[in-house]
Amino acid sequence: MTIQWRSFLMKFLFAITNIVYLNILWLLFSLLGLVIFGFAPASVALIKSLEGFHLDADYIPIKIFFTYYKESFKKTNQLQLIYLSAILSLFFSSRILITLMNVTGIIPIFYLTVMVILVFMNSMSLQSFLFYPYMKIIERFKLSLFLFMRYPLSFLPIIFTGIGCYTIISIKSAFFIFIGASLPIAIIAYLQGKIFNKFIADFPDFGVLQ
Repeated sequence: MTIQWRSFLMKFLFAITNIVYLNILWLLFSLLGLVIFGFAPASVALIKSLEGFHLDADYIPIKIFFTYYKESFKKTNQLQLIYLSAILSLFFSSRILITLMNVTGIIPIFYLTVMVILVFMNSMSLQSFLFYPYMKIIERFKLSLFLFMRYPLSFLPIIFTGIGCYTIISIKSAFFIFIGASLPIAIIAYLQGKIFNKFIADFPDFGVLQ
């Protein structure tokens, strides 16, 4: 029993170091793209690197991580540009309504709600590269919106994960260097993966995804 416990502990510690290693790769490749252009492909590369992750998984070579990064660089940045433009447009529009026109009540709340939905759709669209690498951008947008509307309650654990990770990092900012991206992305990717699997089970003959 003691030997089994020690074996599990060793695997667990190895998994933690693997998560830290992937987080450092994510930071480096995000900086390689000057953050703005590196964030999305680095996140997709991280999600792909976590595919089939288990406690005693080997370290992924930097060369493979870079291959994932390079393959998704153009498409993910095109996708990010659309989402970021939409979110920023809504944000500045809401600020104008609130500060210059003194609009309060349901309209600012509506703007905020739409921005939050777009953030979730953005996250789902990025993960769709793992399941459907050759899907067109407009199809990713439609799929993400459909998933959000079809399985809204499945996004609650993702919200709590985001809040929890933000709380931890705000308490100790050093955590960001070690697990700030890889751990929340790993958890969120796992939760979103369950949504995709549920969708595939519910709609096995959905034409565009074949």
